[in-house]
Amino acid sequence: MFPCHPGKMILSPRRWWSAISKAAGSRPVVAGLACTGVATAMAALTLATLYTGRADALNHAQETAANLVSLISSDLSRNVEIDDLSLKAMVDGAQQPITWKLPPGIRDAVLFDRATTAVYLGGAFILDASGRVAVSQNKMAYPAVGLNDRDYFIAQQRSPNGGLYFSHPYRSRLRGGKWSVALTRRINNPDGSFNGIAVLAIRMEYFQSLLSRVSTGRAGSVFVALDDGTLLARKPYVEEAIGIRVRSASFDYMRTHPSGSFVAKATVDGVERMYSFSRVPGTALIAAVAPAVDDILSPWRQRSLLVGMLTLAFGTIFVAVSWMLAFALTGR
Repeated sequence: MFPCHPGKMILSPRRWWSAISKAAGSRPVVAGLACTGVATAMAALTLATLYTGRADALNHAQETAANLVSLISSDLSRNVEIDDLSLKAMVDGAQQPITWKLPPGIRDAVLFDRATTAVYLGGAFILDASGRVAVSQNKMAYPAVGLNDRDYFIAQQRSPNGGLYFSHPYRSRLRGGKWSVALTRRINNPDGSFNGIAVLAIRMEYFQSLLSRVSTGRAGSVFVALDDGTLLARKPYVEEAIGIRVRSASFDYMRTHPSGSFVAKATVDGVERMYSFSRVPGTALIAAVAPAVDDILSPWRQRSLLVGMLTLAFGTIFVAVSWMLAFALTGR
C-alpha cells in the first residue's frame, strides 16, 4: 500500500480484485447483468466492424471499376486519335487535284498509307459526292453499291464543318454484312462545296476484344455505347443487343455527366449493379463497368456470416455461464 492522502490508502490490485469479488458474490444478479452487458457490447462492436467491412468492399469495388473504365477510355481515345490522323491524311490527299492524276498504285499509297496502322481496320474508302466508292484500300471496285443513305454520309454532306464523325453500328455492304462502325471526315471542293467523304470502317470485334479483357464477376457487365444510348459492345456478349438504343434513367445520368459512379438496378434483367462510367475524350462514346452488388458483397457476406455465428455462439456461452454462476451464488 502507498500513501496518497492523510488517512486514505490506495488498495493494491489484489485487494481491488478481492473487493470486486465480494461485491459480485453479495449481488450475483447484478454480476449476471454486467456480464450480459459486456457480451452485448462486444457483439455490437463486432457488428459495427462488419458493417465497416461492407462499406470498404463497396469502396474498393468502385475504385477498381473506375480504374478499369479509365483504361478502356484511354485505349479508345488513343485509337480514335490514330484513326483520325489517317482520315486527315486521306482528306488532304483527296483534296489535291494532282493526286487523282497519279498512277493507281502511287495514288493509293498517298491516300491510304497511314490507314494501314488502324486497329481492326475493316476497310478504308474514298466516297464521291454521290456516295459511290471512288477508290478503296483493297483496290476493289464497288460500282453497284451506294452508301449515300448511311448516317455518316448524310451527316458529312449536311455539315461543312462537321469534323470527325463516329457512326452508328451497321451491317457492311462491302464486307458481307459484318458489323462495323465508320469514322469519317468530309472532302471539299476548292470552293468549299461537298465532294465526298473519307471513311475508315472499324470492325466491331475491336470493341469486343477490348471488353473481353475486363473481369466483372458472375453477374456484372461492361459496355461501350454512343452518347445517344446506342450499344456498340457489351460483355457478356449478346449479338441481338448490338445497335439497339438503351433508354433508362441510369443512362440518362451518364449522358449528362463526364464521369461518375452510382448504384442502380438494370432495366433489362433487374440486377443491382455499381456503375462506374466515363465519356471518352474527343468522341461521342461512353464506357462503363458495372459489377453486380451481390458479387461485390459475396466474400464479405461469407466472412460476416462466419464471424457473426462465432460471436453469437461465444457470446451465448459466456452469458449462459455467467448466469449459471450467478444462480449458484444466489443458492449459496
